[in-house]
Amino acid sequence: MPLDGAPIRSGRGERRIALAVFLFALLVYNANLRDISTGDSFPARFLPLALLCHGTLYLGPVAEAVKMEHKGGPLEIYWLVAARDGRVASRYPIVMPLLVTPLYVPTALYLAHHGWGNLRDVEIAGELTEKAAAAAVAALCSALMYLLLRRQLPRGRALLLTLAFAFGTETWSISSQALWQHGAAELFAIAALLAVTGKPTRLALAAAGAAGGLLIATRPPDLILAAGFAVYAALWARPRRMALWFVAGAAVPLALLAAYDYAVFGTIHGGYGVGTAEILLYPLWPGLAGELFSPGKGIFVYMPFLLFLLLLPVALRRPLAEPDPARTTDAAHAPRSLVLCIAAAAALQILFYAKADWRAGWCYGPRFATDMLPLLVWLLAPVVASLGRRGLACFAAATCLAVFIQAVGVFCYPAGASDARLEAAANAVDPRVKTWGWADAPPLVEVRAGLARPFFIDILAGKRHNPGGTSP
Repeated sequence: MPLDGAPIRSGRGERRIALAVFLFALLVYNANLRDISTGDSFPARFLPLALLCHGTLYLGPVAEAVKMEHKGGPLEIYWLVAARDGRVASRYPIVMPLLVTPLYVPTALYLAHHGWGNLRDVEIAGELTEKAAAAAVAALCSALMYLLLRRQLPRGRALLLTLAFAFGTETWSISSQALWQHGAAELFAIAALLAVTGKPTRLALAAAGAAGGLLIATRPPDLILAAGFAVYAALWARPRRMALWFVAGAAVPLALLAAYDYAVFGTIHGGYGVGTAEILLYPLWPGLAGELFSPGKGIFVYMPFLLFLLLLPVALRRPLAEPDPARTTDAAHAPRSLVLCIAAAAALQILFYAKADWRAGWCYGPRFATDMLPLLVWLLAPVVASLGRRGLACFAAATCLAVFIQAVGVFCYPAGASDARLEAAANAVDPRVKTWGWADAPPLVEVRAGLARPFFIDILAGKRHNPGGTSP
């Protein structure tokens, strides 16, 4: 397999296809007419409003909306933490809410015109805007993923793998449904890949570093993924001292994050570091098996086409598939050093979460794997390039199965209350054991329950709706 080929030029036609991917994904991501959120996303839902309307990154002005009182009483407000001077702030990093703040401008203008007196209006406006913003970020990830894959694959295969990423992974059921941190993490991972698959210029190195720094700032456990890019930057830079541009790019967002955390919380770990002392105390091998293969949360169960990654070592040694006549250059292939760095980073991330509680709380599927999905799908490119007709048909079939499984999460979850079912039935010493029961597998439980109500219709019709999401 040739390495370091000239990249496929992203002409106007490719940008039009990427735009079509964006618009189609945006339409599909909003088709269920509801959001699927938990308390983890509530600060990101309302922080842009606090910033636009009150000029602050503290959540005090919108705290009542962020608490999201439910029928039956308030929930544990774990997503808010005490800050300096008795104020309250988000437990989670603020990169994602800052990223989508421009999309909140119409909502802020609406609330400024109609007033903030009605808490219900604030909650509804925040919920509707959150879903639209999350879907827009996920759709942008899908469009950029197409441009990234087009550097290595013929158009048809690049589109197939793009659709697998957009609709056959947690990008659809998690990133596009609420303002978790994962949508922004995926975006910065793709940006880093776009930077390091070009020429090693100062700008590319700085951009890759900035994307890596933002990846960490968005979700600190993604330090492992960013480290993969850092190692490759040291190998990629010519001369070696140019790798300092990567360091400089990464230093900017990390310095801003540290400054925010110290100013708001008086520490550099911020609110995200609260309660994480026991994160790595779970057994490795049972965790790894469950994380990858369990019916309840297994990566290969929810996204079966990723099993083709097992063919990556073979694909790297095979000749290319027939070239696409529409391309003006030979196929571009990432250097093996980049493939090894990205694969190692993804593997270490999987091992890290195997030692943590890989169930990821109340959510549909292996949520913690979401951030590394751009890396895993990118690693599939040489595999897809090497597949013959039968292999490609098998890959397409696995992709269709993955799309169906994700669609169950988008259109049915949590109608079957699969989260509560897993939790209530888990009486073992390690409650994660219950994720191995096929009878309680969320895709099967939720599809039997049928479609969840598209409650945005009720909101637009003026009917009451409990806006608190899915988690107790």
